Amino acid sequence: MTEQRKEARQGTLMPGRIAYERGSQVRDCAVRDISKEGARLTFVNPRGLPNEFELLIATTGDIYQAVVKWRRGREIGVYFVEKDDVVLWPARRQMAPVPPPPAS
Repeated sequence: MTEQRKEARQGTLMPGRIAYERGSQVRDCAVRDISKEGARLTFVNPRGLPNEFELLIATTGDIYQAVVKWRRGREIGVYFVEKDDVVLWPARRQMAPVPPPPAS
């Protein structure tokens, strides 16, 4: 299979979370690789996921508007829409990363 990406993705395994239906639905995922233009996500059960959603990278707090490019089993490839086009949903607070525990 020929690589069609404009930019190489960085392999990773970071916790992520997606929100859709104006933020009323939230699901956890694993971010398997990422670039400035898109990412590969893994879900326990990807059934019923919409073609557009917000993606939160839990470790960095970055939020992207994502559009599904492909689906394969439990994996979904997405590309990111320009941040200027992101819709800010009122229920977004549900997606906020959990702060790390205080150092002991």
